Amino acid sequence: MCRIMKRFGRVFGVLCGLLMLALSAGSVSAMAASPRTTTIIALSPIPDISYGDTQVTVRGTLETYSADVSARQPIAGKTVAVALQTYWKTTPLTTATTGADGVFSVTVTLPTPGNVLTTFAGDSEYSGYGTGYRVDPVTLPTRVTLDPLPASATAYTYVTATGTVEMQTSDGWIPAPGATVRVTDARYAETDAAGRFSVPVPIISTGPWTAHAVEMNSFVSSASSDPQSMAVLPAAVTITGFSATYSGMPTSSVAADQGLAFTATVRAGITTADLYFRPRGTVTWTKWGTYGVTYGKVTASGISGWVSKGHPREGSWQFRTLATPLLQAAASPVISPEVYVETYFSGLKTVKVGKYGYLRGVLTSESGRLGGQRVTMFYRYPGRTYEHRYVTVTTKGDGSFSIKLPGKRRYYRLLFNGKGDYEGIFSPEIYYK
Repeated sequence: MCRIMKRFGRVFGVLCGLLMLALSAGSVSAMAASPRTTTIIALSPIPDISYGDTQVTVRGTLETYSADVSARQPIAGKTVAVALQTYWKTTPLTTATTGADGVFSVTVTLPTPGNVLTTFAGDSEYSGYGTGYRVDPVTLPTRVTLDPLPASATAYTYVTATGTVEMQTSDGWIPAPGATVRVTDARYAETDAAGRFSVPVPIISTGPWTAHAVEMNSFVSSASSDPQSMAVLPAAVTITGFSATYSGMPTSSVAADQGLAFTATVRAGITTADLYFRPRGTVTWTKWGTYGVTYGKVTASGISGWVSKGHPREGSWQFRTLATPLLQAAASPVISPEVYVETYFSGLKTVKVGKYGYLRGVLTSESGRLGGQRVTMFYRYPGRTYEHRYVTVTTKGDGSFSIKLPGKRRYYRLLFNGKGDYEGIFSPEIYYK
């Protein structure tokens, strides 16, 4: 158990938890051999300190732990380590030894205000324990000076902010070492012995920029510098790797019934991108939709391949991003994937009418039967690979056709070369006895 007294911040709470974890983990093997007695440190309050008078007495009692306070027993002759923990670091100060009554007491000079930590490391008989007390400063009037910033900077780059923190004492204004400074809620820094700070600040807004002294582990009171302005130049945005995809793979063409997706990589702080479409044979771009950018990637999926039945959606596509105070407008290269209608030969069969044979069937597609289309027949002899071109016919209005065969014991197949939006296709071979 790690008891946090007075007004400890979250930083110390995390450190205290880690401290107790380390104390417990270091003695797992010993505990497995023989359970150790649980301990606790009852730490006395420590008064606030004033600038120039940072000497404090750290006093407490190391005891065996019991929920019943009256049942706790003092632990004599044990070493307790004393340290100071601030926002930036932990500094060992001294050690003290518990007396017969379990009490330890030591006077130390604190380098700065902060969290006074007391730790018993534990041994073969007793488990370790750590606790602390927040020693606050009596703050002094404070002023913060932010050095002149550059006249301009590009968004999403860094500018180094420098300046000085001073506090007012009976001797006048003096540098404030160890003060925590926050610049425009973006970056924190600690002042050096001369009260100077330096911190890189990301340009993620149009300003203004201000440095704030924070009441934390030093004698400074809350104070802010005068705000400064800086011209922010919008950052360039790049859209690369723009491609049409099907089933996650880049493609240059796709069947209309399968549909399309588009993907691209977008750089420089973009959260959304717009997809635009320009139909084939036109000059007007139309916004298709807005899509989120996640980890620099944008994907537009579920794009229908159809304009209307029989007409695939074919044209040019482009991703665009709008200009903002921090970002330039951008556009991807234009891509024009082919969108086609799949075609099929259906109902193919050979029939004999009198002494002649015929190959009959229907040329059809995803959008319906295809009438008025040219279909070419080829044949080859068994055991041969060479195909002979035989005849070209035109399908009827319902897409059907009937072709008189030149002879028996041959393999026949059909070719539709494709036309307009329709995909070309070969039929399977059919053997006519």
